[in-house]
Amino acid sequence: MALCSYASLELSSDIRGESSVHLQGKEDLYHFAKKEVKVKLEHYLPHSKQRPDILLGAPCYAALEFQCATISVSTIYKRNHLYLKQGITPFCSRCKSNAQARSAAVSNSAI
Repeated sequence: MALCSYASLELSSDIRGESSVHLQGKEDLYHFAKKEVKVKLEHYLPHSKQRPDILLGAPCYAALEFQCATISVSTIYKRNHLYLKQGITPFCSRCKSNAQARSAAVSNSAI
């Protein structure tokens, strides 16, 4: 994972505005992280009015975002700045579109 600093690919959304790829990725991150630290899924941060996909608790305090939608660099900057003001380190994992995932699977199976 890297600090969020890019726009990602646009995917079709479900009725909640999140794609099935986003929802699955968020769930996978949650189950992976909870093995090591306290985590909260979509925990609301009232001071900044943010809701990170995954919030890691003590001792590291980090916000994990599984970014599938296209967002501007200025939006990413504002989100990260608000996290950092609260002592929370922002991290972002970029999802792949279905076409990219299929292409990677074909490339990997050829090895």
